[in-house]
Amino acid sequence: MKDSKIIKILEPYDYVSFDIFDTLILRDVPSPKDVFTIMGEVMAEQRGQRLPHFTSERISAEKKARKDKHPFEVSLEDIYEHIDIPLGDKESVIELEKEVELKVAHKNAQMQDIYNWCLKHGKKIVLISDMYLPKECIEKMLSNCGYEGYSRLYLSCDCQKRKACKGELFDYALHDLNITPNKIVHIGDHPKSDGRNPERLGIKSILVRPNTHTEFFREKSLNDKDRFHYHILQSFCAIRNAGVEDYFERFGYEVFGPLLAGFCDWLNSQILEKKAEKIYFFARDGYIVKKAYDILFPNTDIKNYYLEVSRRSLRVPQIWVTPDYEDIVGMFSPASLQNIMVFFDNLGLSFYDYEVKCQAIGINADYTFKRNGMLENRKLRELYGFIKEDVVNNSKAEYAALLAYLNNHQLHGNIAVVDIGWRGSMQKFLLKVCRQAKIDVDILGLYVGLAKGARDYSKEMNINFKGYVFDCNSNEHDQDLRAPFVGLFESLFMAQSGSCKRYYFDENGKVNVELYRNEYLQENDSFTEDANSISKIQSGALKFIEDYKNSVLRQLKISSQVFFANLYNAGVNPGEVLLKKFGDLDFRDGGIEKLASPEPLVNYIAKPRKFISDFYNSRWKVGFMKRLFKIPLPYNMIFSALKKI
Repeated sequence: MKDSKIIKILEPYDYVSFDIFDTLILRDVPSPKDVFTIMGEVMAEQRGQRLPHFTSERISAEKKARKDKHPFEVSLEDIYEHIDIPLGDKESVIELEKEVELKVAHKNAQMQDIYNWCLKHGKKIVLISDMYLPKECIEKMLSNCGYEGYSRLYLSCDCQKRKACKGELFDYALHDLNITPNKIVHIGDHPKSDGRNPERLGIKSILVRPNTHTEFFREKSLNDKDRFHYHILQSFCAIRNAGVEDYFERFGYEVFGPLLAGFCDWLNSQILEKKAEKIYFFARDGYIVKKAYDILFPNTDIKNYYLEVSRRSLRVPQIWVTPDYEDIVGMFSPASLQNIMVFFDNLGLSFYDYEVKCQAIGINADYTFKRNGMLENRKLRELYGFIKEDVVNNSKAEYAALLAYLNNHQLHGNIAVVDIGWRGSMQKFLLKVCRQAKIDVDILGLYVGLAKGARDYSKEMNINFKGYVFDCNSNEHDQDLRAPFVGLFESLFMAQSGSCKRYYFDENGKVNVELYRNEYLQENDSFTEDANSISKIQSGALKFIEDYKNSVLRQLKISSQVFFANLYNAGVNPGEVLLKKFGDLDFRDGGIEKLASPEPLVNYIAKPRKFISDFYNSRWKVGFMKRLFKIPLPYNMIFSALKKI
C-alpha cells in the first residue's frame, strides 16, 4: 500500500499502533531462525564454543517453553532452560542472542516515513508486539533504528498477553490507554495477529508487506554454508537498499559493494599476518579500494598511502639500466597490435618531437605494428637507434625523480601493495626499481585476482603476491574468473583522476607528479555520462561498505566466492537490461570501445572480418555474444572454447 493511502486512513485517528518486527523493524535475515544459525557460527569461529546442533536445539527449546507456559508468553530465560548448556555459558549465549538481534535489526524506511508523519501530526504512537526479547533490548533496538517519541510499548513477554492469542494484548492496551477501539488504528504485517485479531475487537487494521526486492541476486550452485551466507547477503541488501531506484546505484550496492567489502577484510587479515608496517594502494584501481578500506579500518595503526604509479611511470625510469632494443621490446605490453604513439610513450618521449625523422623512415602518426614482430621490424629498429640517447637521458632524469617520490612516501621496510591485479606487473617494475636503487624493502602484493601470467613474474623475480577471488599463481587449478568480462570488471574501479605519466622536479627541487588527462573528461572538463554512471556505482558500493561496517555480516566467515557471486553472474549471465546499460558503456584504454555493443548479425554475415575485429576489441566478450545472438546459449563455455583456440 502506498504511503499516501495509509496516511489518508490514519488521519481521523488519535492513536496509531505499530507492530514492531517485519513492520517498523526488518531483520537482515530471510527467516528469524537464521539468527540462531548465525549465533552458532559466531560461537564456533570467535568463541571456540562448538554447539553443532544449536539452531535445531534453540528452535526445539522455544517450542517446549511455549508448551510449558501456554497461554502466556515466554522469555529468553524460559527458552534457555530447555537447552543443555552450563550456566556460565548459558548467560553468555543469551547475551549473544540479544547482540545478534540488535545487529540484524534495521529500520523499515517506508514505515519510518509513516511513523514520522504520525509524530509530526500529533498522533499518539503505541507499539504492540509478541516478542520474547526483554523490554530493554527492544527499546535499544528501536532507538538504534531511529524510533523515538512513542507513548507506550506493549510486549507480550512483559504484559503476559499475546496478540496471537485472540488479540489479548490489544485488549490490554485499550484498557491501559483508557480508550475505545474506534480511537486507534493498527499497522502490522501478520494477517491474523495484526489483522483479524484487532478487528475482532473493533480496531481498524492496515496490513503492510515489506519491500524485499533485489535485482542482481540469483540462485547459485554453492555449498550449504556459502548458500546460507549468500541468502543472508541477499536479505541484507534487500532491506538496507530498499527504495533506491537508480539502476547503477543498486548495482554498486548489491554487486560491487560486497566484493569491495570482502576484499578489504581479506586485505587486513593478510596484512596483519605479514605484520606489514605500511600499505600502498596503487593508482588508479586502488583508489576506490582505499576509500572502502579507510571506512572499514579507520583506527588502524598501519599507515596507508595512495601511490601515484602506472606501468609507464615505473617502466620508463628503468630503461637506462638495460637500454638495448631487445631489452626495451620486453618492456612493452602484451597487446598484439600497437601503434607508434604508444611506442614513444613507452619510451618516455613524444612522437611529435621526432615526426620529421619518422616520416623519413616511413612512419606516420597512424603507424601500427604487431607486438610479436617488433624484433624483426627494421623501421622501429632504425628509429630507436636515432632516439636511443634521448631515451636514456630522459630515463635517468625520471629515475631520480621517481626515487625522490618513493622516499617522500616512506617506501621501505615490510610493506604491502594493493591493486586490482591480473599479472602483478606494477609490483614487478617497482621491485626492480627498489633492487636497482638498493632500497631495503620486502613487498607483499595483494590483488583481487592473479591470472596465469603472474606465474612468469613469480618465477622471474621471486615475487610474493596473493589473489583474493582467484590465484592462478598459487593454484594452477584456479580459473581466471574475470576473463569473460574483464572490461566490465575494470570499469568499476575507475578513478576520477588521470593515469600517472611521470615524476619531475620543479624549479625549487620539489618532486611532482604529472598525470595524463582523464580519458573520460570532455572538452568542457565535465565527465562523460558513462563516467557519471560509474561514479553512481561506486557511490552505491561505498554505501554498502558503510552499512556492512558494523553489521552481523562481518562476524561471519563469508567466502570470496559469495562476495564475488553477483559480479560473476552479471559478467557471464547478464540479463537484457544489464546488457543494454553496461554494453553501451565506453571502455577507454588507448582507444574508445564499447564494452559489448555489436552491430546487427546480418552486417557481420556480409562482413565476417568486421565481426572478428569487433569481437576481438570487445572487453566483455560474453556480453558481446549474448547481445549479438539474442538466444540462450552457454556463452561462457563458448568463450572458454574460443580462448583455447
